[in-house]
Amino acid sequence: MALTTSHLIDVSRKYLGSFMELTSGTKYWPGGILPSEMLCFCSLAWDQQQSEVVESGRKHGFSTEILMKCGFRTVSFEIDPIQETSNRLARLAVENAFDLNMRNEDFTRFAHEVAYVHQCPMLIDGPKGRKAVNITKEAIESLPFAAIHDMSEKAEGGNPNVGRTALNESGLEFVILGDEFAEEFGNLDSGAWKSDYSSRAEMTRYGFHMAIIKGNKWND
Repeated sequence: MALTTSHLIDVSRKYLGSFMELTSGTKYWPGGILPSEMLCFCSLAWDQQQSEVVESGRKHGFSTEILMKCGFRTVSFEIDPIQETSNRLARLAVENAFDLNMRNEDFTRFAHEVAYVHQCPMLIDGPKGRKAVNITKEAIESLPFAAIHDMSEKAEGGNPNVGRTALNESGLEFVILGDEFAEEFGNLDSGAWKSDYSSRAEMTRYGFHMAIIKGNKWND
């Protein structure tokens, strides 16, 4: 099946009920990946019959908590971990028997090896920009799909987003979760934009669009 915006919307519709039930009550932390974007990532992973995920960039742990609650074995990299976040996630994992492996290391050093060993969906919210695109290019042959955050056409301030430019030039097959996706699922993000910006339109103007990239292990 082709990777298209329509396909991502259909898959997200299919799993919306399960996602909402499993993640109910999860606190959004400002600056994190949006709830609607996590809906798409988790829905696509379920649809691709994946049970494990790798994420790079944990920060306050919103995405990590979502991934665990959705039942995925989660390998989470963070180069500069927040101890309070690590403690909270570790406690949550123990209390609920979630499978969580937190690695406090530079993901760029291990990305190719991790992709080859785990061959599962990869969620990248750090490093950013061109570096994230280069990591994905090196790993994509071992992945069903990857997702890179902050891939709008322009970065904050209105300058061209160098990461998006790199993605456009990469030769990778990708779809951007932009306005069409947000139109249907943006209501999930009301708490997010209220904490970061004055409106969702302002929030999505620059860095919050996520790219979904098709990998060589994609299951048609």
